[in-house]
Amino acid sequence: MDTAGERAAPVQSPGANQALCSSDSPGKVPTLTLLTLGGLEIVWGGRAVTGLDLRKTRALLVYLALTPGRHDRSLLAGLLWGNLPEERARRNLRRALWSLRRHLDPRLLESDRLSVGLSSHVPCQVDALTFEAEIEIAARSRQAGQPAAAVEHLRAAIALYGGDFLAQFHLQGCLEFEQWMMRRRAWYRERALETLAQLVSHHTQRGEYDQAVRYARQQLTLDPWLEEAHRELMRLLALTGQRGAALAQYETCRRLLERELGLEPLEETTALYRQIRDALPQAFMAAELAPCAPPGRGPPELPFKGRGAEHATLVRWWDAARRGRRRLAL
Repeated sequence: MDTAGERAAPVQSPGANQALCSSDSPGKVPTLTLLTLGGLEIVWGGRAVTGLDLRKTRALLVYLALTPGRHDRSLLAGLLWGNLPEERARRNLRRALWSLRRHLDPRLLESDRLSVGLSSHVPCQVDALTFEAEIEIAARSRQAGQPAAAVEHLRAAIALYGGDFLAQFHLQGCLEFEQWMMRRRAWYRERALETLAQLVSHHTQRGEYDQAVRYARQQLTLDPWLEEAHRELMRLLALTGQRGAALAQYETCRRLLERELGLEPLEETTALYRQIRDALPQAFMAAELAPCAPPGRGPPELPFKGRGAEHATLVRWWDAARRGRRRLAL
């Protein structure tokens, strides 16, 4: 069985995700809502569930909600109790399923002797899945030539991202579940960084620098070592007349890289710092500091078109590789 040491501490839900929670009318099947970005909160019929205090029971519910369909009982038992003999693992799985039915609703699950899954009749909302959907819709809107709609969906996606997937949630001794959770966590974080980069670019091009600054700061909250975001924030601060803050941002970047990674900033970051430091205040014009080429001066070769998010990710990873942070890109 699960031990007392596996009891989960209460986790505050991200404020942006509260919109997903709603009460259900009497007589209807209640809605199951999972808030997983920034922690974990389980809401049933508009009310937070407090009885599921065993971490593995909560983890089982999250896994079933994020991977719809029926799952083999043996695989689920191995996912969460793989360090136990099979019979004990399956017994613990049965106990966890009983707990879900008891604390939520007997109609929550569909199961037989071999498999189990969430019932298709129970409405289920998961912030992580909504986050994915908003990004996919944004991409389709962009391809359809609807940039304004794409931006709105990107904003909706980032509003849902209250932090890392299942932040501070761990299951000791459950290697398979931990690996699944870490893969999801890394994937959502990368999508959030890409989304923020697109929003920074959008608002910068429109001259909405205050909005761009806000999203650039969010990028650095997610990844403080993202030197590209430090440079973008330096440019934006300079463009809004905050020359001292732009220079201070460089120092923040430099100290962080030196303390955490033992590295110096890239030459392009230092060159931007010198440009801001040496320029006269009236020289801070968008044409001088913006990352895009000035009008009328096209690149000497054909520009890169399409796959902008993927290209931005590869450039960011290349910058990180030059600083010693290894990655494999396929």
